[in-house]
Amino acid sequence: MDLDKKALTPAKSFKKCDMGILKGSAIALIIAVLIIYFKKNFSNSSQDGIISLNSSYDYIIIGAGSAGCVLANRLSEDPDVSVLILEAGGSEQENPNITIPRSSWPRGRVLGGTSSLNYLQYVRGSRHDYNGWSAEGCTGWSYKDVLPYFIKSENIKIPELHNSDYHGREGYLSVSDGTATPLNKEVYARAMEELGYSTVDCNGKSQIGKCYKYDVDCMQSYCSSQETVQNGERSSTAKAYLRPVMGRNNLHVSMNSHVTKNDTVYFKSSV
Repeated sequence: MDLDKKALTPAKSFKKCDMGILKGSAIALIIAVLIIYFKKNFSNSSQDGIISLNSSYDYIIIGAGSAGCVLANRLSEDPDVSVLILEAGGSEQENPNITIPRSSWPRGRVLGGTSSLNYLQYVRGSRHDYNGWSAEGCTGWSYKDVLPYFIKSENIKIPELHNSDYHGREGYLSVSDGTATPLNKEVYARAMEELGYSTVDCNGKSQIGKCYKYDVDCMQSYCSSQETVQNGERSSTAKAYLRPVMGRNNLHVSMNSHVTKNDTVYFKSSV
């Protein structure tokens, strides 16, 4: 019995040593992740410095929301014009939770507007609606007219859509697959197929799938979620369009700023 106990001693020592290495590695990994997280989310909070605003601008954009940030980016591409964008709220970087996908926040005043707070779903809408608006007199709003702008704005991160005629890869706005587990493609899509419905790209040629069971078009189809996410974080218009061009000399951003009904602009702070 003594020999058996002695024979087991080296194995136990090795096991303890192995567990010690694993624990040490896990602790080091956790510390590294925490350092990266705090450096990324809190070191940037003070980067919005104070600048002097001009007495006049060629363009003043009221609201740095989903559309305002895009306008500021596009208008300031011309170095010969000056652009000021006003936002009643503050910086989206003041709340690190905003960057987390699946965080559902109520609408609020912040750079990026609702794109900093929404549920990240990227759905362009039905082409039939655009064509209907065009037919009713909204010239330039047919799906054929607006599609190039969707493509221009988009940086599709979904591999199977890289060569699609309906998606772009050189735009500011990152669009990623919202799949968090293999269930979407390996289970849900197969289940829909077994029920007789096809899988479609809901931002592609058509949102209407094919009912295999009856060999006809049908309103029911399956589309894997597409989301405005980049590298696991929210890709708001503030992050995608405004932050990358804040260094332009002809673009000024003023936060916590308000406009009264008599068109007087009050600036409480600026960046």
